[in-house]
Amino acid sequence: MIRFIGWIIAIPLVGLAGQVVKREKTRRVNNEVRILLTDIPAGISILGEYCINRTPGEILVFSSKCTHLGCRINSTGDNRLLCRCHGSEFDGGTGAVLKGPAGKPLSRVSYKKEDGYLVINDSGI
Repeated sequence: MIRFIGWIIAIPLVGLAGQVVKREKTRRVNNEVRILLTDIPAGISILGEYCINRTPGEILVFSSKCTHLGCRINSTGDNRLLCRCHGSEFDGGTGAVLKGPAGKPLSRVSYKKEDGYLVINDSGI
């Protein structure tokens, strides 16, 4: 019984540690979010308010807010982005809606590369 209670306490803490690691990868300066380019893995990753799709030729950045009701998006690992709240699915390469109830694509976010960082103007999200 004590082991069971220990696991119940430990499991959320492990998840929290993962969130802390993710947050350390982004740094806010004024209205900019700066992410080291070396911290962005190939494929789709979710970093705070952003879905980042890094392919060998380009980086695409989308808002991680579902266009249906603003819930956070998760990656499914197969180039799809999924809203856990109501099941909307989006294409990870274009942000296009693959499955509703969302009716609009994910918002594309502009960025620039500067001194080894991906720099996103955060004033619009």
